[in-house]
Formats: sequence, C-alpha cells, structure tokens
Amino acid sequence: MSDSTGGRHSRRSRDSGDPHDQRGAGTPRGDRRSRNSSSASDSRTPGTRTPRTVAGDGAALVHRQLGPTPVKVVLAIVAVLLLVTGGYAYSAIGRLDSNINQAGGLNLGDQKDGATDILLVGIDSRTDAKGNPLSQEQIDMLRAGEADTTSTDTMILIRIPNDGSSATAVSLPRDSYVDGGDELGNTKLNGVYGGTKFMKKDELEQEAAAEGREPDEKSIDEKSTQAGREALIHSVGNLTGITVDHYAEVGLLGFQMLTDAVGGVDVCLNNPVDEPLSGANFPAGRQTLDGQDALSFVRQRHDLPRGDLDRITRQQAYLASLSNKILSSKTLTDHGMLDRLNKAIESSVTIDSGW
Repeated sequence: MSDSTGGRHSRRSRDSGDPHDQRGAGTPRGDRRSRNSSSASDSRTPGTRTPRTVAGDGAALVHRQLGPTPVKVVLAIVAVLLLVTGGYAYSAIGRLDSNINQAGGLNLGDQKDGATDILLVGIDSRTDAKGNPLSQEQIDMLRAGEADTTSTDTMILIRIPNDGSSATAVSLPRDSYVDGGDELGNTKLNGVYGGTKFMKKDELEQEAAAEGREPDEKSIDEKSTQAGREALIHSVGNLTGITVDHYAEVGLLGFQMLTDAVGGVDVCLNNPVDEPLSGANFPAGRQTLDGQDALSFVRQRHDLPRGDLDRITRQQAYLASLSNKILSSKTLTDHGMLDRLNKAIESSVTIDSGW
C-alpha cells in the first residue's frame, strides 16, 4: 500500500500530551521508498509505485528532480482558485487577493539566479495568520498542547527554473544545525524563527520601558514576527546556497482548516497506530483523515524508524494527497468547497507581499 490512497473511513484519536514529544508507531509505505523530497509522481493515481532517492540518517538535504506537481502544490495551497476558469472563480480569487495576509520587507530575491525559489513554512503557532489568539476550543482541537513555541517544524524549499525545466522540492530537516548569528549561535533550524522573534520582542519592550512609555503589543508582535521570518529566510539561504524569492507560511489551525475544506485527505498505513502524545490513533490500511487526525498523522515522529525524517515523508504524502484532492475536477467545480478553501487560506496563510 502507498502513502496516499483512496479511503472509505476516518478515525478520531486521543488528545495529545507533551506538544514536543510526539510518539507513534506505524508508518506509511512511503517511509520505505521515499525520503526527504516530495514527488511529482504523487499526482498520479494513488498507489502507483515509483523509485525515489534514499537518504542516510546523517543526510541534511536530499532531493530529486520533479515534474510539475510541486508547482501545483504551491498553487493549490496558496492560490488554488487561480487554477479555475469562469466568472465565479475569477471573483473568488479577487476576494482572496484582497483578504489574504501578506508580509513585506522580507529581503527576498528576484529570480536573478535563473529560478523562482519558494520557501513553504509550517509553524507551531497558537494564533491565526493575522496574529489573533486561537480560542481554547480551537487549541484543544489541535492536540498540540498549550505552549506557543513558534517553531518551524516543516520547511520545504521549492525551486522552479525559469527555463521551464523540472522543478525540485527539498524538505529541510528541522534538526539541521545552522549558524544563528551572535545571539543564537549554533542552533537548530526550526528554532531560528522563534528565537529571533523572542529576542526582538524583548528588545522592543526594553526600548519602550527605557523611554517611559507603554509598549504597543501589536506593533511589537508585527516587528518581531518579521524579524523571525527574515532570520529564517537568511538561514535557509545560507544552508542551501539559494536565494529565497517567495515565502508562504501556514499555522496549525490553517493546516486543519485546509484539510477539512476539501473533505479530508486520503492516506494508507502499513501498520496500526495507537499513540497518545501525538494523538495518532489509526488502523492499518486505507482511510480518509479529517483535519484533526491529519494533523496528528503528520506530527508523529517518535517510534518511526528514522524519527523526524520519516515524519517528513508523512508530510510529503499528505501534501501529495491534498494537492490531488484540490486539483480534482470535483473540487474545482464545487462552489461551496472553493468558498471553504478561500476562508481557510484567508484566515491561516501568510505570503510575501510581492507574490
């Protein structure tokens, strides 16, 4: 059985304990035959086997040449409505363009290296895209604990050559050590955003106190968040040798909303999973996961043979299944589903202002 296949039933799972110690058992077959990069072949009929590059445990980055699917994944998640023709879709994407959250001043590139390089980031956040705190009910649905760590545990770099040749997608392991500068020093890649944001926030609060004025919490959050994004983009550039041209970010709630907007995502597990810390509780075989269960599926990392690297594989299987669902004719002709996607993107996705 493959990672992403058609399914007939979904499962609920138990609430998470420690948000950072997710244990689990049972892996999708993709863990045996694919590693850090997502595959264009995932857009084929689910269940199709394809050869993939295998990385050793010490490999920081592994990639393979891809077809058009990475481009479709980006468009599907960030601007799926662009792919639809007709007056309804035109008006829908117009509303999305005016309402989606945008981040400026990120010191991005301009494709001078012959390709468009897109950094997709999944952030462990307890706020929506506009910085509004989630309700307690929403936090409980995430099964990820209470702490807002601002860790970027999912980072995918997509390179799309300007000459039209095959694109390449690389998942960046969160535990890769990078130079975080004088303040952070030698640190894990997933901590660059949050660490920089924390230090910038502390700096701005101290400035306000020294000047004898009340700190503007909203302004401080915006400036510190931008500093975190800039630092992550800079670190990814140093790690990969690539200049990031575009940036997209989605939080935990957005992940759940995008999944539910398309009616769930199809996966297939070789072994059953019953693991309370990640909330993963699934039988073996084909099944359709709702947003809550899909989040548990991609968050599980302990008890998998290669830990976080196998979690990366699960994330790729999820992305392939999600893009297949979004790009299907059933979705693209369903006005109600498009409206739900529109709402999910508006409330949970941030892109750079020049995109």
